[in-house]
Amino acid sequence: MSENRIEKLLPFFVYILFDPNDFKPFYVGMGQNTRDLDHKAGENDPKEKKIKEIKSKGQKELRVIIGRYETREEALSVESTLINWVYGYDNLTNQNRAFGNIYIRPHSQLVDKHFPHLDRIDRPYQKNIGDGKYTKQKLSQIDDNKILDKLAVVKEIIITKFPSLIVSKEQILTPQDPCILIKGFSKFIQIQIRMTVASGKYFTFNYLPISLEYKDAFIKIIQDKFPSQKIPKGNKFQRYFPHRLDSERIKVHFEENYKCIKVLENMFKYFK
Repeated sequence: MSENRIEKLLPFFVYILFDPNDFKPFYVGMGQNTRDLDHKAGENDPKEKKIKEIKSKGQKELRVIIGRYETREEALSVESTLINWVYGYDNLTNQNRAFGNIYIRPHSQLVDKHFPHLDRIDRPYQKNIGDGKYTKQKLSQIDDNKILDKLAVVKEIIITKFPSLIVSKEQILTPQDPCILIKGFSKFIQIQIRMTVASGKYFTFNYLPISLEYKDAFIKIIQDKFPSQKIPKGNKFQRYFPHRLDSERIKVHFEENYKCIKVLENMFKYFK
């Protein structure tokens, strides 16, 4: 006797949201199992704004699962390739560039039909590690938690949003300070975005002197703007000042790295 058997769906999937008016994709996402793909229209998220705009015309966005995968890593890789190479991050409402985007050639090169060699794709990336003594444990944590990779991700987000700023390569100032440095908004001050070494989960934000030459000017400016707060000593530039909100240090989780833009916009306000 024959027996009918139903093959189970693979657990992870990648889906695309299309505008029904022109069938252009506006969002690429990843899901698991049979999770409902419905989205609630809102005011803040760009994807939700687009959905609300479509619904205001009496229409509904088109949702299409384009593939299923055995592992989360497979699904994330496809999602990131679609966002960064196929459709282009700037053409979508996705706020994150997705997993592993620094290992994927950007869509802009496809548009320009120009394909220069890139670090991490055509050639190995040379890590920028400053002079000094580093413990094997800290360097091992930096590698194990892929901290420089995560800093590279947020660097690309910042360059896209603030093209006039000077954003450094990801680097290690001290064993506790894997970071990127942002200049171009002040003569004496730069911003450091660093990541906690032990967890590899959170970005924190500091003001730093642009160089040791400007340390005294940095101290004076910070004292004038934040007169009741102490300026700690430490790091390669000898002084730093943590960015806080209601006396608490600001932290942004890597999975919400797009929020770094809002933090930076708030920090720049003090130096207009």
